[in-house]
Amino acid sequence: MEIRVIQKKIDEQKKQIAAGKKRSSAYAMQRGALILLALFSLFRGYYYEQLFYIVCLLSFSLFLYVAARHRALKQQLEDDEVMAEVLKDIIQRKKSGWKSFADTGSEFLKDDKTQAYDLDLLGDASLYQYLCVAKTAFGRQHLAELLTPMQQKQTAMKERNAAVQECSRQTDFTNSLTQLLKLYERHGQRKKRSSMEDILTYMEEDEKGYSHGVRLGCLLLSAGAGFFLLLFLSNIINYASVLILAMLSLCLSLLFFMKHAQALSRVQPLAHLAADYERIFRLIEETTFQSEALCRIRYDVQDARLAISKLKTILTMVQLRSNSILFFVVNAFALLDFQCVIALQSWKQTYGKALRTWLSDIGELEAYASLAQLTLAKEITSPPDYMTGSPYIKAENIMHPLLEEGSAVANSITLKNGTYIITGSNMSGKTTFLRTIGINLVLMHAGASVCAASFAAASMSLFTSMRVHDNVSEGISTFYAEILRIQKMNEASKERIPMLVLIDEIFKGTNSADRIYCATSAIHHLHQPWIITMISTHDFELCELCDDPRIYAQNYHFSEYYENDKICFDYRLKEGKCTTTNARELMRLAGFKEEV
Repeated sequence: MEIRVIQKKIDEQKKQIAAGKKRSSAYAMQRGALILLALFSLFRGYYYEQLFYIVCLLSFSLFLYVAARHRALKQQLEDDEVMAEVLKDIIQRKKSGWKSFADTGSEFLKDDKTQAYDLDLLGDASLYQYLCVAKTAFGRQHLAELLTPMQQKQTAMKERNAAVQECSRQTDFTNSLTQLLKLYERHGQRKKRSSMEDILTYMEEDEKGYSHGVRLGCLLLSAGAGFFLLLFLSNIINYASVLILAMLSLCLSLLFFMKHAQALSRVQPLAHLAADYERIFRLIEETTFQSEALCRIRYDVQDARLAISKLKTILTMVQLRSNSILFFVVNAFALLDFQCVIALQSWKQTYGKALRTWLSDIGELEAYASLAQLTLAKEITSPPDYMTGSPYIKAENIMHPLLEEGSAVANSITLKNGTYIITGSNMSGKTTFLRTIGINLVLMHAGASVCAASFAAASMSLFTSMRVHDNVSEGISTFYAEILRIQKMNEASKERIPMLVLIDEIFKGTNSADRIYCATSAIHHLHQPWIITMISTHDFELCELCDDPRIYAQNYHFSEYYENDKICFDYRLKEGKCTTTNARELMRLAGFKEEV
């Protein structure tokens, strides 16, 4: 979708928001007037004429109607504001503004995930940050797990890709889901994320509930207190009977206060989120899907909307306890704590063990919607062709997904088992190209489209040695750290699994003579029928490996040119080895004079 089309939709949302805010102000004034009229009529009815009770009832009913309309309008205003944010985020992905997105997935970036660090899969300015629209703990975790460099089963990748492609086509559904997830985040999930596991554990616990006798007793006592209160307001009885029943109910509530508070406090964090879950389940329920994964999710959650609606009602009642005055009133005349606990126990028995599955299904859907963002933001994407057998990649006009589309340069290459040596000047694009191949393979593993005109590949485990640093505390130099990386590659190769190896500036941490010797040795060890090895280097001597009969090696390079005393790059991949260098020229342009 073009930026101008998206911007037009944003402008329409802004007009709706402006009109809605005017109506909201009018509703607020009407509510104030009606509640004052209701209170005045109640006072007149009690002390003067009972006819005013009718006026009070009508005023209060009208107040409730206006309040409901106002609440619906405020929800619509919030929906419009958030939908505008969703559309703005798509524009941000088209440009470079996505780097300001708050969720970077950095907590999933562990010490052992070197590939995720090397390829910018997680963390700041990462693929996760670019794609993620997931807001629940399940969704964020699921997306992070899908961005894996490890080999995947073809059936699983195809199933995920079908789901992602459907999300890409059903833009209204995907944008609506993203909108609801943003609302979910607004309503407090980030603050309550740590307690979600506690809630699920509580819902899955077997709990002995109150007996039918206790439930019946609570119902009769509440009904009696309410009936006597009605008689008192009608001046049929005095206050003594009402007071006795109210005090009895209140004493029972206080006697079991701690027990009830412990149970109700465990689910209270869901109070502000249940409505969001209900809307998400309703969206799923009202959408027709074709892909196997999405149909399965829809089938799994077919009872979820009704169940969550019931839970929302319970949690709304629970919220009344937070007001000290209301706590005493509703427990005195309705045994609210007992009613809430009884209702919650019944809900747990019926739906408690299904809640985790429902939330996990939402998380899976969040991950698919996140992966679909690539197609929504990019003009050139394509679903990958999943190959089997030996390691193989054929990419036509492939680009890096994190580069702005207008500035990214597309390249084409065909890779099979063997070694590919890429030379070129500084800043010419060698490292970016290695990352381009790697990150698009990860997108294929996840089930997403790739940034290429076409991309056919076999699934391979991905190993990298790119951002290698020393470790002073452990006495490990940069050179030795790289040796350890390549050792892991050798160990993995013994399992004879298909592998893609990406090594940037191989053994840059040592002198040139040792570097060439070690690099040659590493290349020979990694030359296996099940491995594709891509290496970038400044050492032109390694290009001679293409003449080594013991291995299959091919040379590619990037080059530069000069224009108006400036160094320029076309970032185009070319066959053969590089024949130019630019280090001296870069020094000169930086102001360093050449020594004689």
